[in-house]
Amino acid sequence: MLSTAFFGGVGGTEKHLKALVESMPESQFYIRARDVKTQGFVPTTHNFSVNWTVHSGTRFDLYLYFAGGGKPPFEGEKFAFRKKMVETNGTDVRSIEGAFDYIAIQTGNYQKYCDQHEKCLLAFPDVPSTFPTEREAIDLPERYFLTVFNPFSNALKGNDLLYRMADAAALPIVWCYSDKSGFDFSDLPDHPNIIKQKNLSQPQLYYAYENASAYVSFSHIESFGWSLAEAFYLGLPIIAREVGFLTYVKDQPGIHIYTDEEGLRTLLSQGNYQRQDHDDSLFKRNAYSAVINHILA
Repeated sequence: MLSTAFFGGVGGTEKHLKALVESMPESQFYIRARDVKTQGFVPTTHNFSVNWTVHSGTRFDLYLYFAGGGKPPFEGEKFAFRKKMVETNGTDVRSIEGAFDYIAIQTGNYQKYCDQHEKCLLAFPDVPSTFPTEREAIDLPERYFLTVFNPFSNALKGNDLLYRMADAAALPIVWCYSDKSGFDFSDLPDHPNIIKQKNLSQPQLYYAYENASAYVSFSHIESFGWSLAEAFYLGLPIIAREVGFLTYVKDQPGIHIYTDEEGLRTLLSQGNYQRQDHDDSLFKRNAYSAVINHILA
């Protein structure tokens, strides 16, 4: 059984869930979701049900609790589970971590989210499985930086930092975001060096990824970092703080870490970055499916 605030839609939690369910087609997922959408990142496999009634005596192998999005209702005491795992999703889980056997993490900064560190296990979603098979060309500059995030919060995603740094960028910054989750981003200001691309389809978005000169993250914090992971798997040079999974791969060629605005300004002033074949062995060894099968063995 899996509890989540969101099923379907275009956020990182929804994509995380889709990747997990699709990576374990031999398993059956009973999903409890507070907000259900039939569009967006919905699993294409047939091994799940959403908000179906389950008999109180049903026994499950695993309870997986996605804590992000305001913490969904906790089902851990209503049914019998062999094991229980909480996925922080960037949420402080100290108040509930005692109810779980394991804490799934994707960042070296997990101390921000929990105290019982002995329960922490690396567990990564299968990022490439979420890539669309087709690409659709859109009108973009010949060379550009790419950033992909929804401007929920300056304190988290750094959209104010994007605007402060835009003048320093040697290349235009293509900013992809979506308002399909119900947020109103209509008042975003314009900037001559920022090219806004709203609500791209997945084939259009990945066209933007694959033709970018480098990927830039303005985020102050990430529990995983889906757009960073997509850029990583597509071999893009990455400019970012040490956030999310980058804590484990920050020394790889093509990963450029900044610690302050001056460092970011310097990196953005350089327009020539080389693509790299990043090493994804850490993610394969600690794939969610492998970790779950191991703890249930």
